[in-house]
Amino acid sequence: MKFINRLYILFVLFTIMGLASCGDDDDNNTPDNIMLLSFGPTGVQHGEMIKFIGENLDRVESVELGGGVVIEKASFDSQTDQVIELVVPAQAEAGVVTLHSAEGDVVSKTVLSFEVPVVITAFTGEVKPGNNITITGNFLNWVESVWFTRDVEVTDFVSQSMTELVIKLPMEAETGPIVFMTGGTEPLVIETEEDLIVTMPVISSLSPLSLQHIDELTISGTDLDLVKEIRFPDGSTMSEFSSQSETEIKLNIPATVTDGNIVLVLASGVEVSSDDAISIILPITTSITPENAELGDDVTITGSNLDLVKSITFKGSAAVITEFVSQSASEIVVTVPDDAKNGTLTYKTIHDFEVVSEVEASLNVSAVYFIYDDALNANWQQWGGWGTDLQDMANTEQPEAGSNALKIIYNDAYGAVQLHPLATDAGVLNNFSKLVLSVYGGASSDGNTMAIQLKDGDGNSSSEPTFTVAAGVYTEITINLSAFTGVDLTNIVEFYIKNYGVASNTVYIDNIQLK
Repeated sequence: MKFINRLYILFVLFTIMGLASCGDDDDNNTPDNIMLLSFGPTGVQHGEMIKFIGENLDRVESVELGGGVVIEKASFDSQTDQVIELVVPAQAEAGVVTLHSAEGDVVSKTVLSFEVPVVITAFTGEVKPGNNITITGNFLNWVESVWFTRDVEVTDFVSQSMTELVIKLPMEAETGPIVFMTGGTEPLVIETEEDLIVTMPVISSLSPLSLQHIDELTISGTDLDLVKEIRFPDGSTMSEFSSQSETEIKLNIPATVTDGNIVLVLASGVEVSSDDAISIILPITTSITPENAELGDDVTITGSNLDLVKSITFKGSAAVITEFVSQSASEIVVTVPDDAKNGTLTYKTIHDFEVVSEVEASLNVSAVYFIYDDALNANWQQWGGWGTDLQDMANTEQPEAGSNALKIIYNDAYGAVQLHPLATDAGVLNNFSKLVLSVYGGASSDGNTMAIQLKDGDGNSSSEPTFTVAAGVYTEITINLSAFTGVDLTNIVEFYIKNYGVASNTVYIDNIQLK
């Protein structure tokens, strides 16, 4: 009957208290052995009473809870052969229960946990990434993970106790609330009402503010060791510096950088922009003399920082000039190419940075007449044609010089584009000896044949001199005007650019000129 009474008692306790069944580690249980059958209630808190149910518990000398907390027999609230009652110490943590006796240890197979009201009372107000943040409160030993803004999680703590938690602040953290995830039977998610202030770098000065490409820039300030990357005004970035400390960063700026502010980028992605802007020293042109210089003559370019110029390209010219008559910081003397046109010059600096001159070269190019130069001559008209899908007179995809080229897509092996000079220029071809044009072939155009044909005011059509197109490069085509037989060059009214090859042919044509 004694066995029946014990079952009845256990049934009542399980029902009323919500005890956890735990069993024990002794595989040779007998009525004479110490046995731990259950404990509870589930969700018991620190400072509350807990009961341990079993057999022969009157022989237990001490109870050890998680965290190594031992309660001696003298501190039990009550003890019988079937029940031990005691108050859960504040230091107890989740873990198995161990009953110590002279006969040996009995260890539960079930973990005893608690409902823990973790409290955060304070934390370090401002912390630099990489330094420690100290959190104070109660039951902080039950915190399992800490989250910072940007979903940065920390589970490995510098130190942890009931009242203090010390964490190394991740480099990726940024200003914002802290979130604590706790353990226990009722895990908590605790978010601080106040934000943790994460220290940011401060730029006090940039030196020098005016510098050349690849020159060394010094950034002075505080907490600059937090900088992971620097972004320049042109969008280029740098993450490896000549030197870096808390108060200074030294680096050689890239050769692509333009004027503007620099931006410090942290591991968190947060950015700090400089108040001051850097200015890149580049060639500056103040004049190009003489005016109306002849092709092949020398011109003098005056200005500043001209010793940085490595090459010069005149507008419309295919020549990249790398050898000058003379060069200094304030002056360059250079020979005008035979194919140059009026307009700005393009400089390539010693650091391969491209600069367009602020002043245009004024040249005597009356010996050259342009039918097309970035646009159709104002005294000419586009009259359509046939066998084409596109006749774009202002296409920007593949200009040889300037901004535009004539793009033609032929859909017929014998398609044509038709240009028409106004009456004022009907006889212009008779004043020159050569027709020159530059042609760039598309992928399917390599080796394709094209032709030019003229028609005069009397309805006569000329012979059709042909030329070959190369894919992927501009080819300069020169045709002697004497090759256009059968027409009156003093009265030309039609100018045809014909396709003589494949049905699908894309070409770009630029710098159509008479010489």
